[in-house]
Amino acid sequence: MKKHFKAGLMALQLLSFLPAQAGIVELRSVTDFSNIIRSGAVVVYFYKPNCKFCTATNSVIPNVARQFPKVTFLKVNVAQFPGLKSFSTVPHLRCYKNGSAAFSISDSKGITVAHLTASLKRIFG
Repeated sequence: MKKHFKAGLMALQLLSFLPAQAGIVELRSVTDFSNIIRSGAVVVYFYKPNCKFCTATNSVIPNVARQFPKVTFLKVNVAQFPGLKSFSTVPHLRCYKNGSAAFSISDSKGITVAHLTASLKRIFG
């Protein structure tokens, strides 16, 4: 538990972010991205503000984040940070464990609570 606390504290110290909701942060600087994904268990949610399926997924993220308090959820606006986009569709989620990509979910019709929760349980326990 101390390890997760230290990793979370380190991530908070490294971030330049806007707190969106508890457990969810919005990326404010591209230089923080690599530090954040190396900080432990991280789910990166790539989205565009004008994407209707991203809007639907926006309600999924807080519901799932409450179930995984030891996981950092990072929102990345690909319109603001296009250099971080290495996939073709949004919404897109990529899960990291200590800097290594563990899993990706991309669904042009949105991502459901059930699908994301099941995936995160397999990865993070």
